[in-house]
Amino acid sequence: MDGDYDPSSPKSQIGFILSRKVGNAAVRNRIKRWLRQELGEFLKEHPELIVRFSVFIKPMSDDFYKKMSFLSFKKVLNNGIKFISKKHAPKSVK
Repeated sequence: MDGDYDPSSPKSQIGFILSRKVGNAAVRNRIKRWLRQELGEFLKEHPELIVRFSVFIKPMSDDFYKKMSFLSFKKVLNNGIKFISKKHAPKSVK
């Protein structure tokens, strides 16, 4: 555990969890780079958001992630972000 961890910190914190079953090191690192890039852009577009969550990448069929393009990855990730945003949006008061 990081000794500098502060649960009251106003910074966003995102963790990535990828099993070796996802692919070799090159594939796993490429996915983590894509995640950092896209989630970093999302947080820059929404500086008011402070988030703390983990992203689990589940193993799929052989070569699934190896054959995945950045555009298809981006589309799936953005759909996931929209789903989470809707599910956890603040409730309006009537």
